[in-house]
Amino acid sequence: MKKQDKTPQPFLKKHWSNILFVVLLIVLLVPKTRAYFQAWVVLPIIGSPEILEETENQKLADYNLILNDLNDHRVNLSQSKGKPMLINFWATWCSPCIAEMPGLVELHKEFGDKVDFYFISNEEKALLQKFLKLKTYDIPVYNPVSKIPSYYNTNAIPSTYLIDGDGNMIAKAEGMANWDSDKVKETIRKLLN
Repeated sequence: MKKQDKTPQPFLKKHWSNILFVVLLIVLLVPKTRAYFQAWVVLPIIGSPEILEETENQKLADYNLILNDLNDHRVNLSQSKGKPMLINFWATWCSPCIAEMPGLVELHKEFGDKVDFYFISNEEKALLQKFLKLKTYDIPVYNPVSKIPSYYNTNAIPSTYLIDGDGNMIAKAEGMANWDSDKVKETIRKLLN
């Protein structure tokens, strides 16, 4: 008969699963950490936005939208007529928005001088500035001044639309999507040629 070793196990080795459970519970209950955790978990599984076929019924974009940037400069979406634009409706508290934002930022870095980007949020200017500074994002963020046209179905966030220079919706995602995909980049390149 073997003699069992009765030496005490270190606390962490004995209770690692309980500690992991408590940490995970805290991460999921605290709103700020929950958002980042959800973004981290969801990020690898998000798909590309829907690229619309030329044969699909594409509505003409409604340019009747007035915005304020974070420096209180008024902008009208009509300034983008004749130029491709990407419009993203988002919020700092929205986990899917946070998860897709790095891809949108990369897309802005690559095409920001050729495509007009509008990152639109209803949140307070100070909160948006704090978020951008924390994440070190250099993107054009706006607050809506006028009512958002029904063309941009913003019942869900994030909602993102790629519109060509003629006002046709080329791609859209209502919910989270990977906007930094090769498919999206190729679509934008075609719009620019």
